[in-house]
Amino acid sequence: MRIKFQHWIVSASILLILLLTAVFMALVFGQFQGLAVSSAEEKFNLIADKVFLQLEESLQTEKRFVEIMSTSGVGLANPATAFEGAQNLLPVVSRALRAMPIRFSAYFGFPNDDFLQVIAVRANPAIEAELYAPPGTFEAYLTIHGDLRTESWSFRDHEGRVLGERTTPTIYRPSQRVWYTQARNANAVQLSAPYIFVETASHGLTFSAPTPNGTAVFGSDIMLTAFNEILNRLNLSPNATVLVTDGVVA
Repeated sequence: MRIKFQHWIVSASILLILLLTAVFMALVFGQFQGLAVSSAEEKFNLIADKVFLQLEESLQTEKRFVEIMSTSGVGLANPATAFEGAQNLLPVVSRALRAMPIRFSAYFGFPNDDFLQVIAVRANPAIEAELYAPPGTFEAYLTIHGDLRTESWSFRDHEGRVLGERTTPTIYRPSQRVWYTQARNANAVQLSAPYIFVETASHGLTFSAPTPNGTAVFGSDIMLTAFNEILNRLNLSPNATVLVTDGVVA
């Protein structure tokens, strides 16, 4: 018996095979796409957690620093010797600024509007320009005498050599600043909301705490741009962006 070749069966079989192949590829692609999305979400969550932990650790370290500095120093608790006691702590403040790159400055403010501050310029041209500091300035020391209403600047290089000095009238009153009043009123370490620093017109945060007997308030500034140093240490893609709002990393 001669069997007649059925072309339509071959065509149908080929179409069925192509259809099944297409369905299989779609399922495989969908599965891999789902895995890719899941992997991307997992990676994002890991990065977000890492960013949050890094920021939280930095802020907690700064809080402990302020707690220690506000209760340290011989004579700091005595109103008659508090200013001198704070002056004796300035070398410690300088070393603390060098130890933590995210710190911009640290200072003591007094009820009579005396003020002692060390600013970590780190030879940054932008900060030098804002402070009218000589090139190569690593640290700037600011002293305000409340009764004279003058501010005296001393600009120093990395080795502590004086590069320049100047004294001018001042309108700055630390006792009227939020970082001062918050700490005095709460009698505890306070973290400010972001605000614009007087010295550089840059945004930052301040931890502050009162000294014993309310003789002064010690504060430490962190510039928000300093958090870039933390993010740069993370393995982010070139187009990645991290947004931090109210403790949420997105």
